[in-house]
Amino acid sequence: MLKYILILLTLYTTTVVAQKQEEYNSVCIDSIHVTATRVKFEENFNTINRISLDSLNYTASLQVSDLINKLPGVYIKDYGGIGGIKTVSLRGCGSNQTNVAINGFTINSSANGSFDFSNLPSNLLSSVNIMKGGFSAQQGSGAIGGSIDLILDAPNEKSYSTQVNYGNFNTYQIAGSIVDSIYNTKNSLALNYQHSDGDYSISNNQFGETSEYNRKNSEFDNYSISYGNFYTGDKIKISTSILAYHSNRGVPGPILQGNLENQSANLIDNKVMAIINTGFFANDNNSFDISAMLQMGKSSYSDSTNLKFGLPFQLDYDDYSLNFKAEYSNITEKFINIISLQTKYDNLKGTMLQTAKLNNISRLLNSLLLSSTFIVPVKKIDMNVNAGLRFEFADEPNFFLSPAISTALKYDKWFSNISLSYSYNYRMPSFNEMYYLNYGNTDLKPEFSHSLNLNYRFDYFDFMNLDLSGFIINTQDKIVSVPKSPVAWSADNLGQALNRGMEVELSGDIIDDLLNYSCAYTYQKVTDETQQSPSYQKQLIYTPEGIFSASIDFTPKVLRFGVNGQYVSHRYSMSDNSFYSFMPAYFLLNSYIGKKVETRFCDIYLSFNCDNILGEEYQVVVNYPMPRQQFYFSVKVSNK
Repeated sequence: MLKYILILLTLYTTTVVAQKQEEYNSVCIDSIHVTATRVKFEENFNTINRISLDSLNYTASLQVSDLINKLPGVYIKDYGGIGGIKTVSLRGCGSNQTNVAINGFTINSSANGSFDFSNLPSNLLSSVNIMKGGFSAQQGSGAIGGSIDLILDAPNEKSYSTQVNYGNFNTYQIAGSIVDSIYNTKNSLALNYQHSDGDYSISNNQFGETSEYNRKNSEFDNYSISYGNFYTGDKIKISTSILAYHSNRGVPGPILQGNLENQSANLIDNKVMAIINTGFFANDNNSFDISAMLQMGKSSYSDSTNLKFGLPFQLDYDDYSLNFKAEYSNITEKFINIISLQTKYDNLKGTMLQTAKLNNISRLLNSLLLSSTFIVPVKKIDMNVNAGLRFEFADEPNFFLSPAISTALKYDKWFSNISLSYSYNYRMPSFNEMYYLNYGNTDLKPEFSHSLNLNYRFDYFDFMNLDLSGFIINTQDKIVSVPKSPVAWSADNLGQALNRGMEVELSGDIIDDLLNYSCAYTYQKVTDETQQSPSYQKQLIYTPEGIFSASIDFTPKVLRFGVNGQYVSHRYSMSDNSFYSFMPAYFLLNSYIGKKVETRFCDIYLSFNCDNILGEEYQVVVNYPMPRQQFYFSVKVSNK
């Protein structure tokens, strides 16, 4: 049955700071244009990986998570298949310690603090910025591991495209987009429909006997739409956009003792978000930006076989968020100064909230951001120093102070860039951690962390670009689950975690861009440092120590071909790192082949993608087997 599609109004405006003095270092990974960007405040704190999504002509990546999973320091917790819940972690931090935003506005769930990327098709966005390292001074609560900014914008030129993908497990996608201009106003519209039966075969070993199953209750349907309107005048910019999705999916449970759990569970998600932005430019040095976002969502989980008081289990959440931001920017020859005021109101209604307010809870946050970048006049060296300070006031009451400082140097003679940064970050407890029935703890304190980042980039040769990063994240008052009885658990501030590691990226173009390559390695040691803890200095659950990825793309005019691989080291599913919780390493090999057909009126892109060619059997989450081989045929038609 065709489901009703909600519509969201969202805006994107590029601020003056982001417009001026940009510098890009670009590589190609699996036909994805990845750009390491330095744009003032955020960029001083670490390399930004930027993925441009408007030119993915030869890939059938259905969701944004398929793309960012190839970047260093990024790990996707995936429950399997296109409809499996997918959350993102940066540098070994939890998904609720990773800020996810649309055009700078946080969209993490107020209920659990995370964001589910399975609801987000890739064709609705124009680009994705992944900023690793502490960003609470810029983004506020939750940016301990970093921030992922999803950008809604429209190309400068008129365009249209339609795309159809089809793959095994009856997985298909129908998508289309159009961009047109009327006077000084750009208008963009994108539509997307995705479906998958998700009934891939899985095997299970119980007591030495291997059994084969077909995954059940795994159907997934997603309808989504985005619309944008962008006006540019001499002294003003006004932007509005629309983004919405409706998804209906089965929620298969784990395989336990040979049984497939939750064969009748169902999850329905509806989301609508609206952002309005107006930018005023008094002159070349001064600008004022006002923006607001409205976000509304409704989620409903049901399980007809899980009875409560003789009735099917039902869990409903209605969330509402309103965010207002006013920002002033001043740019001179040696300084870039920013003053930003922000107010954020969150409201959640849920059937499993332990509160006397009729299952209705809310939170109000008011913040002030002061940022200044000083461009140091040093001969033959481009050097700048940035300091940011965020004051945030909550209605609990709570007061937070998040400072950040960094310095960046660019030496043209050596074609090198070096940056060093420190930040103090925090995360407010989610509503579930505070109020969920028989689990929440209203006495929880926020998590706090110290973050130190060092980055070096060398990009002299077209055939070799090198990027090295080192990081340390020390988190205090980490919120963990602790037993309060033989059958019940509760959230509490008992944890201390230490994340340290390094990231290495090597990329380049060979033979006049005929061959593009990229490889990346992430080493991260993430341990529990809580004194007297049974898991003291043990590896945190679902956190691999090593991730290696590599890709090669051949781009002749006749036929394109690419191959990429990813290795993920062992993990543990339990905090004691016991033998029974050991999850072995896995290696995935993927490839694609594509052909461009030029006609008089349009360009046609034909491609075939195959993921997990070797049929590796693996699990990202224990007892949730992932698909073996997956393939997609894709046809895309776009204007010339």
